[in-house]
Amino acid sequence: MRQTEILLDDGSPCELVCPAEWNGYLVSQPDLMNDPVDVAFQSWLAAKGCGSVRHSRDVRGWDLSRGIANHAEAVCAFSDLFGVPPRGTIVMGGSMGGVLARLLVEREPDAFIGSLPTDGGGAGVLAAFVRGLDMAFVVSHLLGGDRPLALAQAPSVDGKITALGYMIERGRESAAGRTARVGSHDRFRAHLVRSGPGGAV
Repeated sequence: MRQTEILLDDGSPCELVCPAEWNGYLVSQPDLMNDPVDVAFQSWLAAKGCGSVRHSRDVRGWDLSRGIANHAEAVCAFSDLFGVPPRGTIVMGGSMGGVLARLLVEREPDAFIGSLPTDGGGAGVLAAFVRGLDMAFVVSHLLGGDRPLALAQAPSVDGKITALGYMIERGRESAAGRTARVGSHDRFRAHLVRSGPGGAV
């Protein structure tokens, strides 16, 4: 197996893998992860003979246009080193990788023979971001009382996230929060009893 790591133009780390008995497919994963599940999946891909490219969001953050450019650069780097995938490219990913997989196929459907997006903006990119803002707004107003957090044009995004986390933790530990958690636990247990081993009824 041939494996190498490079830095893309924006400094993002990128892994290129081509098995010794390459089957001609390339799997592009535009959101590199290194947890045990992902590492095992990379081993599975290689065992099946699939080439792969992965690049990280650590540098670009949630800059989706940069993620699209990183994909193109990574695929070109793979093709330069190992050859153009004769059987085609599949793009896949979860979370941000899922969003990028959808965007890439929407923009260049003929560039891929398949796409496997998971947990990544199925309702669209704008809807995914609005959903997060809606949740933050509800938490801020329910738990912030007469001093909700100002979420728009925040001078420090990290500061707002920290403040929201503190609000949530404070709400969980309040008397009302503990009562709500106990009630949710009891309702879940009752649901399991009604559902039985076959699933929900």
